Amino acid sequence: MAGAAGALAVATLLTVVTGQVPAAAGPAVGGASDCPWVGSHASPGQRAAQVLARMTTDEKLSMTHGSQLPGYAGVVAPIPRLCVPALNLNDGGAGVVMGGTTAMPAPVAAAASWDPAAERSYGQVVGAEAKTKGVSVDLGPDTNLVRDPRGGRVFEMAGEDPYLAGAMATQYVKGVQSQGVMADLKHLVANDTEQNRNNGNAIVDERTLNEIYYPAFKQAVQEGGAASIMAATSLVNGVHANENAYLLNATAKQDWGFDGFVVTDWDGARSTVRAANAGLDLNMPAPGNFGQPLSDAVRSGEVSMAVLNDKVARLLTEEFAYGLFDSAPGSPGATATTPEHVATARDIAAEGTVLMKNDGGLLPLDTAGTPSIAVIGAAAKEAPVTGGGGSSHVPVGGSSVVTVADGIAQRAGDSVRVDTVGSWTGAASSSASGSDQPGNMFDGNTATRWSSGAPMADGQWVTADMGGSHPVDRITLDAGNGTDYARGYRIYLSADGSDWGDPVAEGTGTGQVITATFTARQARYLKIVQTGSASSWWSIAELTAYTADGSGGQSAVPRTGVRVPGVTDKLPTVPSARFSTADGKQGLTASYYNNLDLSGTPALTRVEPAIDDHYTSAPGPGVNPAGFSVRWSGYLTAPVTGTYTFSMANTGGVRMTLGGEPVFQDWAQYGPGVSAIHLKGGVRTPITVENYQPVNGPSGPVAGTPTSPPSNGSITLGWQVPDTDAIAAAAAVAKQDSVAVVVVNDDESEDGDRQNLTLPGAQDDLIAAVAAANPHTVVVLNTGAPVLMPWLGSVDGVLESWYGGQQNGAALASVLFGDVNPSGKLPQTWPASMDQLPTADTSRYPGDVDVSTNTTNYHYSEGLDVGYRWYDAHKLKPLFPFGYGLSYSTFSFSGLSVTPGRTDTTGPVRVSATVKNTGRRTATEVAQLYVGEPASTGEPPKQLKGFQRVTLAPGKSQRVTFTVDPADLRTWDDATHAWRSNDGTYRMYVGDSSRDLPLTGSYTLRRSSGARTVTAHAPTTLDPAHGNVVTTTLTAGGSRTLSRVGLGLDLPDGWTARALSRTVFATVRPGQRLTASWRVTPPAGAQDRLWRLTATATANGGWRLSGGLGVTVGPLVSATLTSTAKLARTGSSYPATLTLRNTTDRQVTVDAATRAPDAVTVTPATVSVVIPPRSTVTRALTVAVGDGAKSSSIGLTGTVTAAGTGYPLQGGGLDLPLLFGSVAAAFDNTGVSDDSAPGKGDFDGSGYSYSAQSLATVGLVPGQPVPHGPAALTWPDAAPGDPDNVVSAGQHIAVRGTGSQLLVLGAANNGSGSGTGTLTYTDGSSEPFTLSLTNWTPSTPLPGNDVVATAPTWNRPAGSGYPPDTAVSVYATQVPLAAGRTLAYVTLPSTVSGDQAGTRLHVFDLAVG
Repeated sequence: MAGAAGALAVATLLTVVTGQVPAAAGPAVGGASDCPWVGSHASPGQRAAQVLARMTTDEKLSMTHGSQLPGYAGVVAPIPRLCVPALNLNDGGAGVVMGGTTAMPAPVAAAASWDPAAERSYGQVVGAEAKTKGVSVDLGPDTNLVRDPRGGRVFEMAGEDPYLAGAMATQYVKGVQSQGVMADLKHLVANDTEQNRNNGNAIVDERTLNEIYYPAFKQAVQEGGAASIMAATSLVNGVHANENAYLLNATAKQDWGFDGFVVTDWDGARSTVRAANAGLDLNMPAPGNFGQPLSDAVRSGEVSMAVLNDKVARLLTEEFAYGLFDSAPGSPGATATTPEHVATARDIAAEGTVLMKNDGGLLPLDTAGTPSIAVIGAAAKEAPVTGGGGSSHVPVGGSSVVTVADGIAQRAGDSVRVDTVGSWTGAASSSASGSDQPGNMFDGNTATRWSSGAPMADGQWVTADMGGSHPVDRITLDAGNGTDYARGYRIYLSADGSDWGDPVAEGTGTGQVITATFTARQARYLKIVQTGSASSWWSIAELTAYTADGSGGQSAVPRTGVRVPGVTDKLPTVPSARFSTADGKQGLTASYYNNLDLSGTPALTRVEPAIDDHYTSAPGPGVNPAGFSVRWSGYLTAPVTGTYTFSMANTGGVRMTLGGEPVFQDWAQYGPGVSAIHLKGGVRTPITVENYQPVNGPSGPVAGTPTSPPSNGSITLGWQVPDTDAIAAAAAVAKQDSVAVVVVNDDESEDGDRQNLTLPGAQDDLIAAVAAANPHTVVVLNTGAPVLMPWLGSVDGVLESWYGGQQNGAALASVLFGDVNPSGKLPQTWPASMDQLPTADTSRYPGDVDVSTNTTNYHYSEGLDVGYRWYDAHKLKPLFPFGYGLSYSTFSFSGLSVTPGRTDTTGPVRVSATVKNTGRRTATEVAQLYVGEPASTGEPPKQLKGFQRVTLAPGKSQRVTFTVDPADLRTWDDATHAWRSNDGTYRMYVGDSSRDLPLTGSYTLRRSSGARTVTAHAPTTLDPAHGNVVTTTLTAGGSRTLSRVGLGLDLPDGWTARALSRTVFATVRPGQRLTASWRVTPPAGAQDRLWRLTATATANGGWRLSGGLGVTVGPLVSATLTSTAKLARTGSSYPATLTLRNTTDRQVTVDAATRAPDAVTVTPATVSVVIPPRSTVTRALTVAVGDGAKSSSIGLTGTVTAAGTGYPLQGGGLDLPLLFGSVAAAFDNTGVSDDSAPGKGDFDGSGYSYSAQSLATVGLVPGQPVPHGPAALTWPDAAPGDPDNVVSAGQHIAVRGTGSQLLVLGAANNGSGSGTGTLTYTDGSSEPFTLSLTNWTPSTPLPGNDVVATAPTWNRPAGSGYPPDTAVSVYATQVPLAAGRTLAYVTLPSTVSGDQAGTRLHVFDLAVG
């Protein structure tokens, strides 16, 4: 930025200056020689301006949205003509979410290290691996705060405090970006829970936003230099974040000075004009609202060219800054992980491990004094590497993961016996999907299975670790149905998982169950190897091993231990026998209401056996089929005492209580997941479940007034009964060992929140039983957030190792055995009970739901009291405080000093203290500084303002010094919308947690500058050729008189300003208002762009204040293309008018050129004209649209020459809707291929197509009438491999005729779907119509769809796992036409709703009948 203070010279009119580049003399042809910005040494901004000057409007628009190209989570398509590379965006907050990368510890684990250097190393690993994989933008870090620990993504966040979160996010960003990859701060802002996240409305006051939720983002922008920000899909104070001008433009871009780009969360753009003008720059992953709608908005002027140019300039500038133009990208298939990266992951996991309890000094473990260790719990072998959700799950192979059990066994060595008790775990040579994993073979549910994802082939395998050694003599493989799933098999057993020896059984089998018997052999591991082949996948629903029971029979080897349900698991339905009504009948009383809020008198009351309803019509007589609510009430009798986990799979909202305690609380649509609660066996516990079913569309529930019956509503209550036998068996093992380590976990994931803080499964019961059996029990928590600990007083040790990444086991073992001294500190407060939470008030969470819009209002009424601030303000004793963490050593704090102690001027405050290691081990302590502001400020009792890690040998000490910046002591003033400093006494606290602060001092500020603002004001649009008057204003407050005050104006490079008034003042008293005026001249190259001006104010003593203002610079010459025509019909011409308006005081020459798509010509193609000052000229053009045209979009480029210098001509193009003369003229998809060349067809976007030969066998022959259905329909007269159908996307197609119906020949892919189009008649009238088409693969025809033909086979892409004999169909449907009118043309639906993602409607022919 160039500064201006005092009198400055006025810039020479139209002088080319730094950062503004004149247009090239002529259009580029393509190729590197036509891209002088490649390899240039100019600044990124200059290079971006060069490219922008050569871009057409369509090219600019293409950079504002994703293109759905493969390889990454999102891709912005390249522009080869201008050498613009693709922009590849991919998830990577916990490691790059692609194969061949390192699964890092969850971000919360890095935050728990309280080590900014470690966080930077974390970012460097992610950035380096992203670079290797060809990723341009790493979608991380999650910069939100933990407001409620139930939030599904809190494991991705850096805790509850803005100071800690800001420090860590900034270092992560620096680490990633040091490797040449852009970081992306997400999700701006107050997006801290997952329930109904797309429609959650954070109602939060301005002060709380600025003091609590903004700072981490702001710091990562201003100190970290973050290249991009992701706007949340949720709302802030009633406005969606991605269309929130206050949030994006006023706050991020103007106040913070963010000069990168803002991207949506995936599918996040809710609007076009509002979002574009609010500051959203990039919509991902598809065009969506930034596709044709943005093109239309730019050409209509609703979104100015300046706004579009700003978006593209931001993207291009970052692409240049990060070398995308100058180096070849990496490859998605590259292996990016390295041994060094894996070691970094291990070290950070160990450093972030928090020792929460260590009674009697049980830890660290000593192998010499610990003959045996019991390692217990499903998580010992299956602890989550990280939390769930697409943004954090790194698909690391099982062989690269060190589990807790393996890590302990490896570190303990041969001298220590390690007994592992847990669930079976599995691995496989391949798996079909994330839901078809080997663990499904052991879950006792035949409805879930492992599938290979590829045709059966010799050598495919699955393995199982049975968790302990057993004498096995029989194995069964159950497919779950009658499928012929195995052509041949071999079974191997092993004691160590590596030495398999000869097979113990082999054979072949068909049918549902294969049983193999053999001589008993002691083993822990088993392997099944496929020896046959088939076109179908290999699947196993249940794999069971058996052992002799000692009485001549056999019993199954226990497989589950204490299984931990995942947050999305659907557990077995609670059986009817467990329910009873108030009068003792089996089942529950169901009361249905003809509204969505359970009000009034029930329309139907009856007893129902269970909660397992699937609605395709009204649930009973008298119930409104278009929307209703229901309440089930009665009693639930649990079979045994223990912790039960319930699952709820539902549409609509749901609430559930047991014994008056909440189990599920989510009145927004879609299901909440799982929830655990302790129940007494044999006791009738009151149960209430409430649900509402809104209107349902073909793709699921939608909000609104009920108008149609639900088509797919459902609600199912499942449960997991505590396995008391498995718990008793685990306790028996623990009893015989010297130490028991119980490893437990929760399951946190994107798209859903935890319902409470109770560990899922019966893990609390397991810990209690093991602790009762072994007094030396250590609990290891693999969680991403706090959990309740009813067993805390019964165990000796507790360690929180978070989701520790692929090296979790090795890292944890190094801490358990003392190789690494624990130094982690909690980044979150751990409550003692649910009612301690700051969000315990249900208006705060789960919020209030408006069912008519499916909006959840989250009231942030706790204000500043987030996290430990709440506990301090309300004098609550948490289970563990923020910043807490033990060590294997001890430390003392002494010698506090605060400088200055008292002062009249704001300035840095230095706080020093001595930290001493008073123990017998070299160890690390984290010294923490908290500040309590004067009571008059209304701030929380104390807030973190500094921390330092100190590593000390026994007996050694070190002085630590914290420098508190004046900005850290400011508060936000809602009345003036500005920061203020406050006089009074500030308390300084130093210690090792928010509740252990032995040192206290003070600092007194006798006079303050109060709330002071400096603002800039400018015309709405700045003239690019003249000076513009801009004013800057300082409004003073507080009790301090400022001296030697200067007002200034910071400008973009190359801009000039001349002071028109006084700018320096001797003093400014409290309450005084100062104003300075400037004549600001932007360079001509700044035309049609958005820019930031910054008003500044300075005073003696280092006082400085600034305020940003976004301004628009208009064009030198305004250029528009218009036409009186409404449609551009193929095979015809239409008139157009070019209008050019000179806004300058000088004569200019305009050389304009049109850029037309294939088969479209413009006459004349170029126009040269001299335009007098402040004048307008017009030129008539003729546009001819050929029969082969697929678009009529005309771009406008050119040069404005003023004072001998050329600048780009700025203006929109002309994009009339194209009217195709026939269906064949609109063909844009190849749905039919020849069997000899299947690769030439791609009906569904995945390489599958109809077979021409197979179609011919059922009568579909090119150019011939269809064999069944309306005779007017004809199969396309196209050769196999040529375009033969239209993918519905709003095309206008001429179909002239009079009749009773429009006949449509077509099919859908990716599920059946429908959309709304328009029928236009020759008299100018029009009406909407609905086009519904059935999926081409075997599906139930939609109403009104008739099968025209079904081909027995299709053509597949190479390597397909689907069978070749899949039948595919073509359908005919009819649309009624208005009587007495003649149809002129049809507009196909532009958007489609389907029962799967990506449904598309394909049209082969249209006719009037």
